[in-house]
Amino acid sequence: MRRFYQIIRWKNLLLILLVFSLIRYYLMPIFHIESGLNNLTYYLVLLNVLLITIGGYLINDINDLDADRINKPDSVWISDVFTKKTAYLFYLILNLIAIGIALYISYLTQYLWVLFYYFIPIVLLYFYAVLFKKNLLIDNLIVALLIAYSIVFLLLVDDKMQAMDVPVPGLGFHSVIVFLACFAFLTNLMRELAKDAQDELGDQVAGYDSLFIRYGMGRVKRWSNFILGLFFVSIVVVVIKVWPSQKMLGIYLLFAVIPFLFLLFIQLGKVRKNSDFASISKLLKMLMFVGLLAVFMIKSYAK
Repeated sequence: MRRFYQIIRWKNLLLILLVFSLIRYYLMPIFHIESGLNNLTYYLVLLNVLLITIGGYLINDINDLDADRINKPDSVWISDVFTKKTAYLFYLILNLIAIGIALYISYLTQYLWVLFYYFIPIVLLYFYAVLFKKNLLIDNLIVALLIAYSIVFLLLVDDKMQAMDVPVPGLGFHSVIVFLACFAFLTNLMRELAKDAQDELGDQVAGYDSLFIRYGMGRVKRWSNFILGLFFVSIVVVVIKVWPSQKMLGIYLLFAVIPFLFLLFIQLGKVRKNSDFASISKLLKMLMFVGLLAVFMIKSYAK
């Protein structure tokens, strides 16, 4: 059972569940947003996203086998739990179920375009695993974009939600979703760079062309600092925008999120070897969670 949870990356699935629940059961009531999805359709959408995500992990593990045997041998499950052929079959079954559910959702909502939004991650995750992972920086951008995409996904598949954007003072519902998506994109782009550093040896054997392999630690640290700079500027802009009417949110961003950015900057300066990036990766996970908690600061001003 422990190996099963490891295969499906249950912590990442839990984060998706948290984001979807946060949007539907917290943000939407605050902004008085009505959904075009009833409870059944919403849970089908959530199930579909989880199935597609697990499928992405499977196809990635299948194609990452050579690198993983070197980088994280204890995590390799193909040939242990499943053969490679069985893993491929499981991947196909998950995606066929996801496509079937998407067809049913489009029938329930009478919203045909919803199929397109489901095919985007399925196709990108496949080509990421079999093709783009060998390309410099493209793989990092795809992963970060897909994580951001998962946050805006509910907005895309719910036509009624798209049409509504009732603001609370200083904020709009759509702007909050976009902020969370951008926050997730920058956090995970940095995390992908940190993972490339940790996985250098196995990636070289597998023939991958990562930023770390081509340019070394110095360039990766400079890129990471540049992303931190973008982060800092973005947070300051948001604080200035919301300060007149959302002071609690502004205070939270100033005293919870920005100190995390400075901590990351300090830790990056201390990095001397590949394994040091593990602490950066852990801090970025914590930063993502801290960023999500920022939405709870909106409550006092929404009544």
